[in-house]
Amino acid sequence: MLPRWYPCAGEGPRDLPRTRVPLAWIPTVARMTLVLVTMPAAIHVPPARAAGEAPPVAARRPVTAKHHGIHHTDDYAWLRTARLEQVLQRPGALERPIRAHLEAENAYARNVLGSNRALEHRLVAEMRGRVNLREQSVPEARGPWECYTRYPAGAQRKLYCRRPRGGGPEQVLLDENALARGQRAFSVDATAVSPDHTLLAYALDADGSERNTLKVRDLETGRDLPDTIAEVRGGSVWSLDGRHLFYVRCDPVKWGRAIFRHTLGTAVAADQLVYEEAEEGFAVEAYKTLSERFMVIEASDFSTTDVRLVDLADPSRSAQVLIERKRGVKHAVADLGNRLIVATNADGATDWKIGEKALSAPATAPLQDIVPHRPGRIIEQVIVYQDYLVWLERDRELGSQRIFVRRWSDGQEHALEFGAEPMQVEILAGLEQNTHWPRYAYQTMAQPKQTFDYDMETRQRTLRMVREVPSGHDPARYVTRRIEAPAQDGTRVPASLLYRRDTELDGSAPVWLDGYGAYGDKQDPGFGIARLSLVERGFIYAIAHVRGGGENGESWHDAGRLLNKLNTFTDFIAVAEQLVRLGLTRPGRIVASGASAGGTLVGATVNMRPDLFGAVYAEVPFVDCLNTLLDCTLPLTEASFSEFGIPSESRADFRNIQSYAPYENVRAQAYPPMLILQSLNDARVPYWEATKWAAKLRRLKRDANPVVLITRIRGGHSGGSGRFDNLEITPGPTPSPSP
Repeated sequence: MLPRWYPCAGEGPRDLPRTRVPLAWIPTVARMTLVLVTMPAAIHVPPARAAGEAPPVAARRPVTAKHHGIHHTDDYAWLRTARLEQVLQRPGALERPIRAHLEAENAYARNVLGSNRALEHRLVAEMRGRVNLREQSVPEARGPWECYTRYPAGAQRKLYCRRPRGGGPEQVLLDENALARGQRAFSVDATAVSPDHTLLAYALDADGSERNTLKVRDLETGRDLPDTIAEVRGGSVWSLDGRHLFYVRCDPVKWGRAIFRHTLGTAVAADQLVYEEAEEGFAVEAYKTLSERFMVIEASDFSTTDVRLVDLADPSRSAQVLIERKRGVKHAVADLGNRLIVATNADGATDWKIGEKALSAPATAPLQDIVPHRPGRIIEQVIVYQDYLVWLERDRELGSQRIFVRRWSDGQEHALEFGAEPMQVEILAGLEQNTHWPRYAYQTMAQPKQTFDYDMETRQRTLRMVREVPSGHDPARYVTRRIEAPAQDGTRVPASLLYRRDTELDGSAPVWLDGYGAYGDKQDPGFGIARLSLVERGFIYAIAHVRGGGENGESWHDAGRLLNKLNTFTDFIAVAEQLVRLGLTRPGRIVASGASAGGTLVGATVNMRPDLFGAVYAEVPFVDCLNTLLDCTLPLTEASFSEFGIPSESRADFRNIQSYAPYENVRAQAYPPMLILQSLNDARVPYWEATKWAAKLRRLKRDANPVVLITRIRGGHSGGSGRFDNLEITPGPTPSPSP
């Protein structure tokens, strides 16, 4: 977990590096309908009515390798493409036998889900009814302009807009709908307006593969300049003179390890290398400080960070090393005049502290504490303003959050309280450091997001926006609460629940139990419109805040990674058992849901306790953990070593990963119905992980429940579709082979 620092110039908030931020759960109709029609005691799995409706059977072609003297056999290794780079960019490059198998999987998925179309149509209508067709963000001031995004009525994608500060005619800077015309998977991943407000740099992802193309638009003419940079990770940072752009160049293996400087009007081939990361497992990103004076170069894995500063007034000057790299120590930085403000977990500050030192101080200079480490009070977010320090804390025991405000001049401090129910609070820093008006957002699983302006001088809150649910929503109709489950070692594992106030809590309610538990990422209990379609049908929606995540600080993450990873899975089981113990549900009436590394979670737990679950949903699941972590040619393998271990070098790591990896541990037993969603051009979790897992499950399982695998051709790891397309994902044909 890292505190959140914010860049400027329309680049948006930053938390963990965007290129490696794990995927959040996004409900879709396809996954929901299988659950609704297969949950006991309403099981209705359409039987195979013809030979063509039988599930595909993948051929077994064993490949055996030897590691640390241990023989390791993979029956379905042939499902991995040998043309990964080509397939990520051109799905038609997929080898014919693999393409034929994926076509058969999608045909089977269409047959199993086909009888549910009427229900799907109803669910789509419900969800669309909760979407504000004219949604608009609250404008953010920067210099002479106010910047915001909005949706034209009924449009799939946003307009990026600005107007003169204080009001005036609107200028549309960018229209995602026009850029995405003819493409189902498309996103603008980052935007940055130049310091003189005349140019817009924007990074677009045309297929969901996260290989961005960086372009520059003249805001007076509305035309793009000739400068086009392909294979970019994330967005860009402007120099103060507006003549240079810094960006992270893609690397097929290292994810992102080098930062370059491009001079407008020159050839991309002449771009200058600014920094290159050499250490195994580390990736880099670049972002601007709130003051706009500096660019931060951050090199990190999931346990260590290393930061450097580039003076944006002197873009050709070498980066300054701020703090020496030390394994297991993280820090995030901001500047304030001649001072460097640092949030860090150094010196045993597992719940983080805030310190400072002079900008000119050497990297080895110690920090002076501003906010000391206070065990049990987790610092989650820090914003440095000209006159105030603002930070967000979470109470470890209660799970509640508070915002603290401290005036630099006299140290006077006060806090904003938000009550005790499960919540998600976030400071929205804005685009200017010299302001007394930060913004914050508050939401719960029952309360739609509320956005407030806060005057740090008068301590007045002004409600600026409440997320609208056009079809109607009354938070009072719902209950959201926190429970704790005893883990095997006595640790209390929290979970957040949402259900209708009139739901019968007699054990009959089905439960949708979602989890993640990796990389120190938090699953905050925020509002989601799609899950209401479950809750309105009597479901209890639950989030298990298992170890490996960051909900309870750095120690919570450490307790669920590397050789402690088993805790993640037993915590999830403990929450499921506690829901039964409290009389809220029964075994077999729980859906296990997880995405990406959350797929590791649900895959491992269903191997361990299939009797607990009535259905499983896994999205782009990381389930072939051992084979992937043994292969350093894959983009995220090295970056995941600090989270899972290095099985090629350590026998202990090999054995540990082998003991829980979902694909390795499929066994001859009964499994619940399973729905698996993957993307062919996923650059994070390759498609063959889920494909192999489904094949092995079908071969070994001892029941008649379906294993349904849907392969999207484009969309990558996180979809990249329009806001309505994301509501429904149905299996389609695989692409024709490339000529």
